[in-house]
Amino acid sequence: MKTPTLSLILLISLILVCFQSYSQNDSINNSEEIREMAEVTTSGLSTGIHINKYPMVELGYFKHTTYEFPMTFGSSYTIESYFIDDLIIAPKINYWMNILFINAGFSIPWYFNFDGQNSLKIRPEIGFGYKEFKINYSANLSITNKQMEHIGVHFISLNYYIGLKEK
Repeated sequence: MKTPTLSLILLISLILVCFQSYSQNDSINNSEEIREMAEVTTSGLSTGIHINKYPMVELGYFKHTTYEFPMTFGSSYTIESYFIDDLIIAPKINYWMNILFINAGFSIPWYFNFDGQNSLKIRPEIGFGYKEFKINYSANLSITNKQMEHIGVHFISLNYYIGLKEK
């Protein structure tokens, strides 16, 4: 089996696990003590620094929900930018979960440069984090234009989330 195929199978498995965790229902026996989990939803400014072939920055909007148990589920909608000879920008959506400070998720960036090239990628991520920050290793899997210049495969990412609204 080729490595990209294995990576795609792992990505699909991760996505299914993420969505399964959102859709689980638990039944509670009325004779047991009922304890509600504290749940806090935060939204605000998403920031990030990524290192691959070239450094890049990220800025956008995030929203995540944190539970009493050290667990967070979130998403962000951002723009990544490379500051090299050619300006490259990438609108990106990102979904993740942190359980016991272990972070797993995926991003879908779509890279554009001003020479008319673009490349859509899927980027599975794994690392450490909780609430306001995460540090990840990730790998770009190309969907289109595998040969786009200045876009690396392996990333180390540091994201920090600045909460502006909490409920």
